[in-house]
Amino acid sequence: MKYPEEVQTYINSLKKYSKNKQLEVFDILHMYPKRLGYPKGYSDSRFFKLVGYNSISMEYRNLGRHDGLSFKDICEVDIVRIFADGSTLIRFKEPILLSLTQDVGVYNCNL
Repeated sequence: MKYPEEVQTYINSLKKYSKNKQLEVFDILHMYPKRLGYPKGYSDSRFFKLVGYNSISMEYRNLGRHDGLSFKDICEVDIVRIFADGSTLIRFKEPILLSLTQDVGVYNCNL
């Protein structure tokens, strides 16, 4: 799909981040929709590729395929956006840690 220049500029802003396979602290989660979870995941859900970003260190990490997020602590969300490509961005007010299972646990919101 071809996007207007203003949209493409915003999407390209994620390219400023460098990859870090060891990154563990995030303030942005970006979910890219994939196939249906059924029969190997939650039958009412879609799998998504989860990418975590740290806007302080300007790094990201591909966190794999999942089909849910569970908030283990009270985490204050700053922004939730659905992008033109169908992906979803969640930006937190404070850095978070994750428990990477099928259903990703979000915790330690006030590091």
